[in-house]
Amino acid sequence: MKYYIVILLSLLLSLLGCFPENVVDEEVSSTHITDTEDPEPWDLGCENLTNSIELISCGYRSFEISDSILTILHNEVLLDLQNDSERMKGIIEGPNDSTYIKYYETTVKTIEEYKNSMELFYEYRDKMINVITIQYKYGRLVGYYESSFGTQINVKQIEVLRSLQD
Repeated sequence: MKYYIVILLSLLLSLLGCFPENVVDEEVSSTHITDTEDPEPWDLGCENLTNSIELISCGYRSFEISDSILTILHNEVLLDLQNDSERMKGIIEGPNDSTYIKYYETTVKTIEEYKNSMELFYEYRDKMINVITIQYKYGRLVGYYESSFGTQINVKQIEVLRSLQD
């Protein structure tokens, strides 16, 4: 329920134009994702805000941006793994081509393990956010702390996925 309130507040504040300097394009390209010289798209400067409603709204938008980038990177890594697997499958010339067969089987197992690890990551992240929710349950900035913590976890996973792309 509280997420819906944060979403509604975020939408309301966005409609009122409270954050024109923090507007982010809906479509994020992967070339921007790997450009580390510029500030990251989720760095909206929320820590500089003093109004609690603005802080909560900004924190939630930062989380949503980091989550969308994480999803893009996840899909890119998965596609790379699948392409590698299909390429190996195409190289196999027959049942005696044991080297390529083993490599193909390895790529199939890698894809499954990668999918499982991402499912576990999302479960871990959500449970850790719940820890923050319980810890700050009665504070008026609980939404900000949840979003901020979720963003930090996303950013660490983004770093992992970027290293897989290298």
